[in-house]
Amino acid sequence: MTGRRLRIKRRAELDIETVEHYYLGKAGKAVADGAVDAILARVRKLAALEVDYRPGIREGTREYVMDRYPYVLVYRDRAGTVELLRVLHQRAEYFNRRKR
Repeated sequence: MTGRRLRIKRRAELDIETVEHYYLGKAGKAVADGAVDAILARVRKLAALEVDYRPGIREGTREYVMDRYPYVLVYRDRAGTVELLRVLHQRAEYFNRRKR
């Protein structure tokens, strides 16, 4: 399992920080750390497993729906590098634009 390289874009980093701050305020440090750890672990698996998930709303993107936390990882594969673009709540306005 060779995998692909991983690059987390700045906007995704900010999204992860937002998730962390949300859970810190609502449920405490342990839950916040767990959420961030789960996101980062899944992102690493996206790169390592070389599996593509559902097509994204934006052309050229893919989306992975997390199961334990209500977030979607929006990413793309560019020349063997997985770029994490966004970490969005499943109810974000972004997803209301999905074509039916």
